[in-house]
Amino acid sequence: MDEYPILRTKGLKLQGINVIEGHLIITLTAPPSTDIESPIVIDIGTELAHVVFRYAIHDKNTNTVRKYQGRSADPARDDYIIEGV
Repeated sequence: MDEYPILRTKGLKLQGINVIEGHLIITLTAPPSTDIESPIVIDIGTELAHVVFRYAIHDKNTNTVRKYQGRSADPARDDYIIEGV
């Protein structure tokens, strides 16, 4: 199964579950040994029939963080978020 690769990261831990403005928000943390910047936020809109993932990946070589949002939890398929635009 190739869906939701971010969620297949070994060592993810549940940080919290909340409901905000009708959305179920699940927050996970990734272990420091991964390139995934914590937290990983899963936003499940109760009025929608799909899940939206927001996550960031830290590039240790360049010391930069790229943030993504999308339905696949795959940085190759989700939208890259440019902050401040």
